[in-house]
Amino acid sequence: MQNFESCGVFFKNYRNLSDYEIGLVFDWRNDAKIRSKMTNERPISITQHYDFLHSLQGDDTRQYFVAFKTYPIGTINLTNINKTSAQLGMFVCPDLIGKGYGNEILRAFLQK
Repeated sequence: MQNFESCGVFFKNYRNLSDYEIGLVFDWRNDAKIRSKMTNERPISITQHYDFLHSLQGDDTRQYFVAFKTYPIGTINLTNINKTSAQLGMFVCPDLIGKGYGNEILRAFLQK
């Protein structure tokens, strides 16, 4: 799945992120509020982050996106994608938690 827009939210595939955006997602992922909800709660290194991004290349069973309004607001992903189902995951920019952005990201993504 490529970049797309839905309900006023722009979704940019992780495969197309700029260096700045890669760093932003890395910082978000390592924030204690986000990490505490992850399967792996430990901080990751930048090398691990880049390895993960490279692992997405050519893998149609996992799709990750950064969600933007006029600024980046969070991420959403589908994993274990097959013909009938997928797992959904997401997190909001740590500074925006509790402000309704998670609902907005999810609604817009599901409208696609």
